[in-house]
Amino acid sequence: MIKLADRSWSSYSYLMNSEWLLAGVFRWMAETKSVLAVVDMINIWGLILIGLALILGVFGRTASLFGFLLLSLYYVANPPFAVMGSSPVGGEYSFIVNKLLIEMAAFVVLFLLPTDSVFGLGKMKELFFRKRAGGDETGKKLSRREILSSLGGLPVLGVFAYPFMRGKLRKKLDAISGATAVAVPDIYKAEYARLKTMDLSAPEAIAKQKDMPVGRIGNLRMGRVICGSNLISMNMHARDLDYVNALATNYNTEERIFMTLKKCEEHGINAIVLKDHNFEQFRLEKYWDEWGGKMVWIADVITTEIDKYEELLVKHLELGASAAYLWGGASDIWYYEKKQDNIIKAFEIMKKYNIPAGIGAHRLEPIKFCEKEGLAPDFYFKTFHHDRYWSAHPKGNRKYMEMWDEWSNKYGEFHDNLWCDGHKETAAFMQDVKVPWIAFKVLAAGAIGVEEGLKYAFESGADFICLGMFDFQVKEDGEIAQRVIAGTKNRKRPWMG
Repeated sequence: MIKLADRSWSSYSYLMNSEWLLAGVFRWMAETKSVLAVVDMINIWGLILIGLALILGVFGRTASLFGFLLLSLYYVANPPFAVMGSSPVGGEYSFIVNKLLIEMAAFVVLFLLPTDSVFGLGKMKELFFRKRAGGDETGKKLSRREILSSLGGLPVLGVFAYPFMRGKLRKKLDAISGATAVAVPDIYKAEYARLKTMDLSAPEAIAKQKDMPVGRIGNLRMGRVICGSNLISMNMHARDLDYVNALATNYNTEERIFMTLKKCEEHGINAIVLKDHNFEQFRLEKYWDEWGGKMVWIADVITTEIDKYEELLVKHLELGASAAYLWGGASDIWYYEKKQDNIIKAFEIMKKYNIPAGIGAHRLEPIKFCEKEGLAPDFYFKTFHHDRYWSAHPKGNRKYMEMWDEWSNKYGEFHDNLWCDGHKETAAFMQDVKVPWIAFKVLAAGAIGVEEGLKYAFESGADFICLGMFDFQVKEDGEIAQRVIAGTKNRKRPWMG
C-alpha cells in the first residue's frame, strides 16, 4: 500500500544493482521502460493481494505459492553473498540466510499447512458449505467463536485502511519489503559506480561544469566555489557538541571523500583546500589515479615555526599541491607577537616555487600589514561572516587572541564559535584591495544558512568562497552559489581573478 501511495516508487534501483547470475536479465528489466512498468505493477499489486489473502485467511495456498515465488525473485536478484562488503542496511544480512530466505521458509509452511481451514474467510466458506455423506448442508447456524475467528483479519485491515484513505500512510508507517530492503546500499552502490566511472571530459559532464562561474588565481582557473576540508580533516568547529567529530569521522570514509570530490567536480567545483595531515586519512593521488579526478589542491601549510615552513611546503608540493597559502593562525599569531617579518619570509618562500601564493588570516590586521608592505600575493584567504547568529558571543567580550588561547566554558565568551570579528570593517577594507579574495567560514561553521552566508560574502566583495560540504550537500550548494552570483546586484567591489 505504501508503494501504491508513493508515485515515485520504482524497483529500478533494486534491479540495477543485481550482482549475481541473472544480473543481466534484471538490469534489462530496469532499463526497458515498458518491462519496468509491468514489474512495478506486479510488485505493488502482488504484495497487496498476497497480503490481503494472508490477513483475511482466503486462498492461502495460492497466496503462499505466489509469495514464495515473489520473494525468490527478490533473493535471486540480490542474494546476501552478492552484496556483502557493500554495507547492506540492517543486521539481518549474513552469508546466505537473510530475512527473505526466512520469509520464504514461512511461505512453505503456510503452503503445506494452510490456515484457511482454521480461521479467516476460508473457514467461513467451509462453515457455510459443510459436506455430509449423501449431500450438502447449507445455512447451518454458526457459533460465536467460529464467526469471530473467521472475521479476525478485518480489524487488521482497518488499521491499514484508515491512515491510507486519509493519505497519511507514507508519513506514519515504515514498512520495508524485499524489493526495498537494500534500497539504501543499492543507491549508494549505484552512485559510487556512477561517480567513479564518470568521465569529466565527456561533453555532458563539461556542460554541467560550465554552470559554475569561474575565475583565476595565478595560472589556475577555478570555480567561484572551492571545496573546504574541515569536514574531511574532522576540524568540525562543533562548539560543545562532542558527538559531531565522531559522527563525521565514521561517515567520511576514504570512499565517501572521493565520492564527494568527484561530485564537486561534476558541479564545477574543481579546487579544494587541504592540509598535509589530511593525508593520514587518504591520498589525493589515489583519487586522481583511480577516479580520473582533476581536483586542484590549494595547500594550507600549518605551522608557526618559520624555520620549518619551507620543509612543510615542499612536502605539500611533492604530494601534488598546485598552490599554497600561509595558514591564518600563523599570520594572526605572528602579528600579535610582533613577528610580522615571518609573514614576509613565508610569502617569499612560497614565491620561490613559482606557484600561486596566498596569505591567510582570521583577523584583518595581518591583511592590512601585507597591503601596507606591498606584498601583492596571488590571493588572500580571509574569514568572513556576519555575527548575527545565536551562538556568537557579545562584541564587548571579544579579544584578539581568543581563538588561539584556551577557550572559555563560560556562556557569552569564545568557545570555538566566531571566526570573523569585525565583518563590516573587513568588507570596507577589501573594497580597495586589488587581490583576489577567497572568503572562508562564510557559514560560521553551520550557524548561518547557505544562501544567506553566500549572498552576504559575494555581495560584500568576496571573489571565491571556500565551503566545507558533505557529499549530499554539493549539488544544492553549487546551485545556490550559481543563483546568488547571478543575482548579485549590490556588489561594489569589482570581481577579481
